[in-house]
Amino acid sequence: MQKERPVRLLIINDRIGIADKLKNQNAFLRRSIAIETTQGLDDSLERLVISPPDLCLIHEPTGEDIAVDFVEALKEAGLRTRVVAIVPAEGRDWTFPLRKKGLYDVICWDGTQAPELKRIIDLSAELAAYEEHLRRTKEDLLRQLQDSRDVQERTEALSAEYAQMAENLALAKEELETLNQEKNKLFSIIAHDLRSPFNAVLGYTQILLQYSDTLSPEERRSTAETVHNSAKSAFGLLENLLEWSRLQMNCVHFTPEPLRIRELVTRTIDVLAPVAAEKSIDLIDRTEDLFAYGDPRMVETVIRNLINNAVKFTEQSGSVTLECAALENTVQITVTDTGIGMDAEKAAGLFDLSTNVSTVGTGGEKGTGLGLLMCKELVERNGGSIWVNSTPGKGSVFSFTLPLPPPQT
Repeated sequence: MQKERPVRLLIINDRIGIADKLKNQNAFLRRSIAIETTQGLDDSLERLVISPPDLCLIHEPTGEDIAVDFVEALKEAGLRTRVVAIVPAEGRDWTFPLRKKGLYDVICWDGTQAPELKRIIDLSAELAAYEEHLRRTKEDLLRQLQDSRDVQERTEALSAEYAQMAENLALAKEELETLNQEKNKLFSIIAHDLRSPFNAVLGYTQILLQYSDTLSPEERRSTAETVHNSAKSAFGLLENLLEWSRLQMNCVHFTPEPLRIRELVTRTIDVLAPVAAEKSIDLIDRTEDLFAYGDPRMVETVIRNLINNAVKFTEQSGSVTLECAALENTVQITVTDTGIGMDAEKAAGLFDLSTNVSTVGTGGEKGTGLGLLMCKELVERNGGSIWVNSTPGKGSVFSFTLPLPPPQT
């Protein structure tokens, strides 16, 4: 248990030995008394400022309002120490006027009455206890205030956290709705665009099965060619679909390395040359010997899809030209065709599944529209961007960028 501090008394103008008598009567109090004495009001004020006592006793022998002047001086100094005037026994008539003028109490004492001494001691103890109670109450209030602030801060933090959770939930809900719409769109594309080539394969193979003996060689060849083209179209659709699915499931590993653009373009043109030859379309390679940085398989897939797409929407005897150029921090690769082109509204939706629609090519080629969406994801995974400029009837220009190789150390 914390030890209680002494009761502090300040006695002013002690000409009758109040301090000595109080010390002798200390047995009346369960706690010790610390007594200081001063002479004159100025010294007393200075002492009060430095170390405020619990009670101030001032000897008032003549009724000249020395105690009242001191109380006024305390008020002007902003001090609130309680002042008790000690007056002679014959000065009882001063008691009421002095109390009325601001003194805390007035004690008539002839220098011998022990009860009056006890009264001073008890009064001092009561004031000390009251001050201690106020101090503890203040500390309790401060603790409660701090606890209240802590609770308020925690409440505000929780409110902010809940608000963030609500915002995240709303975003997740919005994203889920978008994904659900894209899923429905994807299923619609698959159902629509895969049905046609398989219907053709089933229909023409049934013709071959039922009428093979009656068909002429030219008819059998034409039917077989139709079946082949339908199967090839279905295979292309499935290939893009499977690649798209792997991208969505993050099953495609990203392994970047320095890329020689011309080498990738040449290899891709060699693969697609037979497809272009069927429509007498020239594949023109004007790429320079530049290096970029990316995953070679992903970049080759982008180039292949862009060339294939350009061939699809280019009329017979048209051309598809590939070029590249070094920019400030990137390499730009461009695929330009002399095809049918498109308006701005359709161009704006090419890379968005929610607005993307498949379009039949100039030779009746089918597509899901997933090829360009896949190109966008692959290019962005390689740190680049992709866009298109097109004019109806004047062809299209598809461009994408790749970062430069990092400096060698």
